[in-house]
Amino acid sequence: MQLSHFEALKPICPVCLLAGRPEARLRILHVERGNSHRIDEGALGCTACQFEYPILDGIPLIMANVRDVVRSQLPGLLQRDDLSPYAASLFGDCAGPDSEFERDRYRIGAYAHAHWSDAPHGAGPLTHAALALAPNPDGVWLDIGCSLGRSAVELVRAGAGIVAALDLNLGMLRAFAQLLRTGKLRYDLRRVGVVYDRRELTIELPTDAHERIAVWACDALALPFAAGTAQGTLSINLIDCMQFPVNHLIEASRVMASGAHLVLSSPFDWSPMATPFEAWIGGHSARGPLAGSSSAELERILGPSDPGKLGLRLTGTSESAWAVHVHERATMQYRAFLAAARKL
Repeated sequence: MQLSHFEALKPICPVCLLAGRPEARLRILHVERGNSHRIDEGALGCTACQFEYPILDGIPLIMANVRDVVRSQLPGLLQRDDLSPYAASLFGDCAGPDSEFERDRYRIGAYAHAHWSDAPHGAGPLTHAALALAPNPDGVWLDIGCSLGRSAVELVRAGAGIVAALDLNLGMLRAFAQLLRTGKLRYDLRRVGVVYDRRELTIELPTDAHERIAVWACDALALPFAAGTAQGTLSINLIDCMQFPVNHLIEASRVMASGAHLVLSSPFDWSPMATPFEAWIGGHSARGPLAGSSSAELERILGPSDPGKLGLRLTGTSESAWAVHVHERATMQYRAFLAAARKL
């Protein structure tokens, strides 16, 4: 964690936020490894409730359920980056297709490929289509659900001052943080079964990308930022992958300044494994006035009547292709709906 990012973003305690207490600033509690510019290992602490938030591999983990996140993602946190393709193949064969090692390896590889290989219908064109719906970004922007970080980098290229790249997947965040440090990305791309091909890319990043992008682990439903912090928020293909999509919109609105823009995309690939059926935006009630359309329901939520009292007003919509690699003979093709809304 760079100290300049900590000072600029002024994080607050999500435990206090969820408890309905006043916003409480976090302070640097301990530095185990680091220097005068950054903290590689250490902890942040709340000035009010004394809750502690670890900093691991330079990434602060600022979420109320930090113990659950660390417990469930220990393989991602302890993931080695020095495995040869041969050793990774041995691990894959021994662990098997239903292992955490295999799931992390596939997920990181598929999204790294979509973000940085310039494969057709990847994260670059999708982000450009999303940003075309909003004014030129400046100031602080939050990239909520940043994954492997292509959208955060495109925000920097478009003119944003500081971008907070936020996600709960610690393996993806570690890979993106390493890319920002080195300009290189290494991942395994699934060929078939548990057979993978090693890919190594050198990425031409903006010269100051490392200084302008903060890579933090945060919960989209309890963002550790004071009200009015952000001049814009970006949410790419996130709302159909979380427990409470409308709460995500509420929380994004809370942290945005008046006049700021929320830009989001989604293929509305609803699943009860990720989102309770009752929380889906559309995807049900085909007999209703909107015939179960997710895009129409989202437009209604962001429309002039503001049924959820979000304080957001829809300013534009569009569509864009999105594709995710499955294996050498299969690619998942989506048509993402994009929408932009302004904070009143």
